[in-house]
Amino acid sequence: MPIATSGLPPFRQSLAARLIRAREAVISPLRPALKKVSLSEPQWRVMRELAERTSCDPTTLAIAALLHPPSVTRIIRDLEARGLVIRREDGRDRRRAHVSLAPAGRAMVEDVSREMAGVYEHFSSRFGTGRLARLADELDALATALDNDAGPDSPHETG
Repeated sequence: MPIATSGLPPFRQSLAARLIRAREAVISPLRPALKKVSLSEPQWRVMRELAERTSCDPTTLAIAALLHPPSVTRIIRDLEARGLVIRREDGRDRRRAHVSLAPAGRAMVEDVSREMAGVYEHFSSRFGTGRLARLADELDALATALDNDAGPDSPHETG
């Protein structure tokens, strides 16, 4: 027997389901490029963030990559073991560290980015450059509006 859902739309029509479906439609074509270089989506997000910075502390990196700090700690350890990132202790505070891309990591980001750029061009041709820009603006506005309601234990980690 179905359960009453108190006026909620059917799941497939809910905002959550639509966002999940859209995320999969965007991420799915990008996965083959990551698989070629044995990177997970969270590892890629960390490397993308590091590519845009000289170096970064793990906490800032976790926030920027939308990941939990313990996940970033593990990702940094794994990427460091592969020679893709460099972790250095802070000279003034040995409890802190700074992370940057190693030359091999920088080369990997450049290679994967070229491949992904083609996928993004495909998105633009199918959906429209203007529509993608408006969608990005609306998603940012939605996240900003709802972040004001989020508690301290909601890091928004995905993937």
